[in-house]
Amino acid sequence: MMAIMLDPSMHPPTANTKADADFSMQSAVLYGLSQPLNSTVQQLKYNCPSGNCTWPSYQSLSVCSKCTDLTSSLTQHADRGGQYWPLMEDNNAAAAGNGTSYRLPNGLFLDNLDGWQWGARPHYGAMFMTTYGTGNASATNAMADLDTLIWAAAVIKTGPDAANASAAWPHMPVTATECALYYCVASYETRVHNGSLAERASVVDGATRAADSWQTVDFPESWDAYNETMEASIDFDPYFSGARRSDLVLEAPDGERFNVSQNAVAGISAYFKSAFQAPLQAYNETNGTVAGQINGWYMNSTTIQYQPSAIQPFWKSDDLDGTFETLATSMTNALRADADVGDAARVLGQSGRLVTYYSVQWPWIALNAVVVVMGAVFLVLTVRRCGDSAPVWKSSTLAAMSHGGHVKHLLERATSLGEMEKFAKGEKVVLFGKNGEVLMKG
Repeated sequence: MMAIMLDPSMHPPTANTKADADFSMQSAVLYGLSQPLNSTVQQLKYNCPSGNCTWPSYQSLSVCSKCTDLTSSLTQHADRGGQYWPLMEDNNAAAAGNGTSYRLPNGLFLDNLDGWQWGARPHYGAMFMTTYGTGNASATNAMADLDTLIWAAAVIKTGPDAANASAAWPHMPVTATECALYYCVASYETRVHNGSLAERASVVDGATRAADSWQTVDFPESWDAYNETMEASIDFDPYFSGARRSDLVLEAPDGERFNVSQNAVAGISAYFKSAFQAPLQAYNETNGTVAGQINGWYMNSTTIQYQPSAIQPFWKSDDLDGTFETLATSMTNALRADADVGDAARVLGQSGRLVTYYSVQWPWIALNAVVVVMGAVFLVLTVRRCGDSAPVWKSSTLAAMSHGGHVKHLLERATSLGEMEKFAKGEKVVLFGKNGEVLMKG
């Protein structure tokens, strides 16, 4: 959203332009800086009732990220080590002496007093990280070719030397990186499996900013200071953003066009300036072209101090490329969710349905049947063979009871079960069959 107030009596007219991003976009930015990529991807709005869906490949307006390692571009300069002086928010003492700064071509630098050691009790301020954020591509180190630049940040960081714990400034590790966010067109392959979204995105090569887009409308002739560079830039400016413009349009190689309104462009740009840029600090540190400048920092005086607070993830991140990729993904989710193109631009996919299939393992079922059948056959054969000819003493206790008188003389002397078994073992018996034949003798 953007509000413009013009005073036509001024030459050129005084513009007081206010802009800010929608709250959903602001939330997406902060979410992308605080959550991992896999969680951020899941925030995309989609409709998949079954939890298993696929979509055909499609193109969408997106926010892309790009990072460049600038460590090799750092130059070392001798100075007085006073970068932290105007930044202290406590009443710590300031010290001056021999110092060393590391600089980038656009003026960003990080400066400390020589001899400062990481982890030592500070008696004066020490700079851990400095940043320079801008939406002006010409003010960056390596992003001048991005004509849809939203915002870029150059970051210089120092830290402990893992190989030498006693290393002192300026002989400590120093790294420099520049990362950018910009509007782009991306191709997506999306699917949902078991309720989890998986998406593969790739930047569409050849997608460009349309030449007939972002044109000024009813531009006041008295604004003579408005040059071609300012006219082409999408960076928010409280004065020059007062000019009315047509939509910013990105065109894919197949002719598909994606529009971003002036309100959205200005609002997002203004939000990044307010959230990620502190008031510019300029220093009399020069490499002959650009004065030393920073608009973000992380330092130690008596306590850790930083400005602005939103840059804390830059300090904590060991992978700024990954941090900006997640940030860009979260912003893209917000762009796609809040697009005002209606149902015509929705991509229709296929919804899967969970079906239970049973695979019958016939060999195992047959094994059980064979066991039952064979058991029945064995039982029948056993009964037929042995049922009629079995001696009565094998199948009934009545046979033993009928001969109780024959063994009375043997067992009547026993007074315990043990004695009965002893007397029985010592007695000789003969078992006869039906026809009088001897079956067992012993």
